[in-house]
Amino acid sequence: MNTWWARLLFQTWWVVDWFFVLSGWLIGTILLQNKNSQAFFKTFYIRRALRVLPMFLLLMSIFLILSKTLEKSFPWLFDDPLIPLWSYPLTLHSILGGHLGSMGDRFVVVCWSLVLEIHFYLVIPILIRYLSFKNYSLFYVGLIIIAIYLRYLIPGFNNIWERTLLILRPESIFGGVFLAHLTHNNFFSKKPWLMHILFLLFFPSIIFYAFDYPFSVFRMTFFGLTAVFFFGILISNPIFLKNILACKLFTLAGKISYSVYLLHIPIIGFLFQFFIQKNPQLTNSTEWQLTVLATLLSFLGGYFLFKFIEEPFLKLGQRYKY
Repeated sequence: MNTWWARLLFQTWWVVDWFFVLSGWLIGTILLQNKNSQAFFKTFYIRRALRVLPMFLLLMSIFLILSKTLEKSFPWLFDDPLIPLWSYPLTLHSILGGHLGSMGDRFVVVCWSLVLEIHFYLVIPILIRYLSFKNYSLFYVGLIIIAIYLRYLIPGFNNIWERTLLILRPESIFGGVFLAHLTHNNFFSKKPWLMHILFLLFFPSIIFYAFDYPFSVFRMTFFGLTAVFFFGILISNPIFLKNILACKLFTLAGKISYSVYLLHIPIIGFLFQFFIQKNPQLTNSTEWQLTVLATLLSFLGGYFLFKFIEEPFLKLGQRYKY
């Protein structure tokens, strides 16, 4: 990461904020449409549990078995056991990870984003139910200010907490809910140009941080809001949004994305160690081929896991109506 273009490329990790925005928008849209339902809380929490927990528990079960039997054979996947296993089902491992300076074993490192979403699920129905659009907007702005202040207070500016804790990274996922409010109130039909302007104002921050822009406590805010405004541009065009949602390939990718996300790191770690006894990297054609193979296997595995595990639980969740 010594060249400017390499540092700029490294900033692509912020695309995870796009998925947080999308998640917040989808969840917010569903909740706003059913805000006055008598089964509002019950239905939401049951459906979310059936959506998230089966695959999460499956991943953790596989991890427990393999970490005891393959730890020495695949060290890249099982080389950071600092975080205690009990903290994962309690969704506390991100907090402990920041304290210990660890993201945990790579086999389950993706769980940080899953835990962030679970914490979001716990609070967002309450906010949707009891806050008006105006009050939610004020809450959202206040939450961003609090996050910036807390990032400033954290001794040594703990980078793990900054990236993994909901209270320190609220801009994108709560911003998605803010966009859902705007959609619900037909804002984009009145001022479709506003998101374009805001995106153009915030996008340069990504380039600034590639050059070690000094105000690091604002980094997650700039990245998160840029993702919010970018997604706002997409949904402000109803024809484009309708075509995207009608695309079968896009719909399929959305369905299997959760399983693919959980699988991709274990698969690429196993392939690299098994075939060339190296950690995943991209320095020659063989490594590129293995990466492509891992991507294909992740999507294939994600499809089968969706069909045989996720989909049955999703259908069970649909029995609970708002």
